[in-house]
Amino acid sequence: MAKTPPLLAVRPRFDSALTTIEAVPIAIACTVAATLLGATFLFMFFNILGMGRLVSAGPLYTIVFILTLALSPALYFEVKKSAYRQTFYNFYPDWLEYQDFRWFLTRRRSRIRLIDINDVFENASILQSRRVLTSLYLAVPGVNQSPRGGFSGLKILDIPENSGLREKVIALIEDSTKRYYAAAQAPAGVPVTPPVAESMPSPLAETPAPAPAQMAPPPLAEPIPAPQEKTVNNN
Repeated sequence: MAKTPPLLAVRPRFDSALTTIEAVPIAIACTVAATLLGATFLFMFFNILGMGRLVSAGPLYTIVFILTLALSPALYFEVKKSAYRQTFYNFYPDWLEYQDFRWFLTRRRSRIRLIDINDVFENASILQSRRVLTSLYLAVPGVNQSPRGGFSGLKILDIPENSGLREKVIALIEDSTKRYYAAAQAPAGVPVTPPVAESMPSPLAETPAPAPAQMAPPPLAEPIPAPQEKTVNNN
């Protein structure tokens, strides 16, 4: 079954000039860390193996410094380019499906409901503004939040500043919210009231004893007629 195409598909724009400028401070930080930690570890490792006399500390630190300073900008350039190539944000009528990378290394793929987005705003650095780029922030509670707190949601980095993406996303969220609340409303008409069940007497209630039947009074005896006197005729 063919998948429904998204209403709006967004991908970050890879800018070579912006990436090159970003790589400079990252290369410096990586060079310092690799020289202090990496070269020190290698020097101690060679000493444990008994090769300390063959390896001098000065040349070892110099080699690590030069290699890190030369390779780290190119490595950052390629890692960011590869991550941007696989990043997408597809907006459907009621949800957003996305795939992005944390620090350009860890891939994250999931989807969220559009009604769960609380706010949509833009934020552009000085370097992005010079390249006519910006970043769109979608605030979603509990999504991609650092354990130390901070912003919770999605960051769509390096999009064209004049693309009008913020207005398009807000329109999709409003349409999804209207459909959600329209479906949640009760049907029109008089609400049906459930019938009230008749109360049943408790089986523990005392049943009143039936009243004793009243005896009908006995019928009155008929009066006994008095005996008649016999009359004797002397004639």
